[in-house]
Amino acid sequence: MNVVRTPAVRRTAPRPTVLRTHGGLSLRLGRRALLVCGLLALTGAVVAVLSLGTGSYHLAPAEVLATLFGDGPPGADFVVTDLRLPRVLDGLLAGFAMGMSGAVFQSLARNPLGSPDVIGFGSGASAGALVSVILLEAGTARSPSARCSAAWPPPPRSTCWPGGAGCTATGWCSSASAARRSSAR
Repeated sequence: MNVVRTPAVRRTAPRPTVLRTHGGLSLRLGRRALLVCGLLALTGAVVAVLSLGTGSYHLAPAEVLATLFGDGPPGADFVVTDLRLPRVLDGLLAGFAMGMSGAVFQSLARNPLGSPDVIGFGSGASAGALVSVILLEAGTARSPSARCSAAWPPPPRSTCWPGGAGCTATGWCSSASAARRSSAR
């Protein structure tokens, strides 16, 4: 049996664009990555403008843009720049931060499909929450570590010191923070 080998067709990837500065710095930019990032930035800007105009005081996108540049209708400056813009920017920055943290996690795990639950981070967080609720007697709405850090160092009026008879860590923190609040009045 004779095997006929054909020459393999070699495919080459598109060459990335390289930006160089006079100081010797360079930056490789893939065309596809630039296109995707540009489209995502444009989509984020459109959603941000639409979010700035949505609410009980409705503004058209043109009015939002005019307000951002200083020529908006009366009263819109307060609504857009003081009420809605901080929330929109917080949302955009939080989304960006979560995306970057996911990218960093995937690069550290060297797995493009990696997520925190793959190596047990989600299970570890659940176990930590259970330990704080069961062993440290923390409820779902309060955090003993936050109370202890707010009450440290213990005020001299505190009657329940760490290691005292019948005193738990959360009880000490509660009495210390209560004594601190009463001495601040």
